[in-house]
Amino acid sequence: MKNFSKSDYLKSEYNKINNLFLSGKFDIVIEKSKKLIKKNPTQIPFYNFLALSYREKGKIFLAEEILLNALKISPNSQSVLINLGSTYRVLIEFDKSEKFLKKVLSINPNNIHALTNYANLKKDTG
Repeated sequence: MKNFSKSDYLKSEYNKINNLFLSGKFDIVIEKSKKLIKKNPTQIPFYNFLALSYREKGKIFLAEEILLNALKISPNSQSVLINLGSTYRVLIEFDKSEKFLKKVLSINPNNIHALTNYANLKKDTG
């Protein structure tokens, strides 16, 4: 049996969870993400999966809380900032949404996800 490094293990788990997320199996994603965060509390991708799964299930404020906690761990995580921006857009908190999306664009002006979310925000706010 082949031994995997921790990095290989986390990549493998990321791929599995990503496939589950894309398949809409949010309860399983939540369960697996919680376990992985408990064992690897600095692995930001699993916070994103957890938060977005809760958001998909309508638990938007819980998603917000998870993303804000992830931001404490990694204040410049572009994925967390984008997910916060899109979460605040869902909550119709456009000023907060813009703040987080602009922060991503200050870090990386070419981030296509931030640009797309920012354009959609501007469309929403006229």
